[in-house]
Amino acid sequence: MAEDFSPFGDLFETLPGRAVPGYLELLNLHDGRSAVLSLRKACATDRQVVSSQVRAMLGHVNWRVKLVAASAMIVGNLTECLDELWAALDRPCWTSPQLAATAALVDPDFLDKAHVRLNRRCPMVSDRNPTLSAIARHVAMGPASDAGHSAKLFSALFALCQELKASWLVELETEDDVKALLAADRHDGGSIALDWKAEITTLKNQTA
Repeated sequence: MAEDFSPFGDLFETLPGRAVPGYLELLNLHDGRSAVLSLRKACATDRQVVSSQVRAMLGHVNWRVKLVAASAMIVGNLTECLDELWAALDRPCWTSPQLAATAALVDPDFLDKAHVRLNRRCPMVSDRNPTLSAIARHVAMGPASDAGHSAKLFSALFALCQELKASWLVELETEDDVKALLAADRHDGGSIALDWKAEITTLKNQTA
């Protein structure tokens, strides 16, 4: 990418020893050790600079940029960026399950904030940027409609709250529109969120 995302620039390049750019390693984390080490190195620099860049990246339209920023929040324990993380979750993003998993790991008030969104059925704040063509929007946000993004995020938050044994889910999951939303998630956002949360937690601990 042509933009300056330092100190995270390495995550957008295919460096020697990497088969793919760092953000793709972070996407699935099957071989994400190198990317997590790069995040550790970046987060060890000036915290104010790091936090400022992470906030800006979470506001970016591109899911790749948001994914790197969210991963940095976990590795660097950047709780000061929580408002921007939740704002990113309220907008269409292909990696919303990974962002939701980040919130579950970093935000002590995760259950309360997730509850609010689940009660509202995760509506998307869709900023239709007139400068983005349909193709550019597809590349930046992923191939889902706003309804598809809502269903994917709903499924992710629902699964994470289940894992944390939120008592209020018992009543919520009996509602017909909740069942419909979970069924509408064609991308299995819940499983993605849970698997990614477990993987990045393991990698964070292994590289400490």
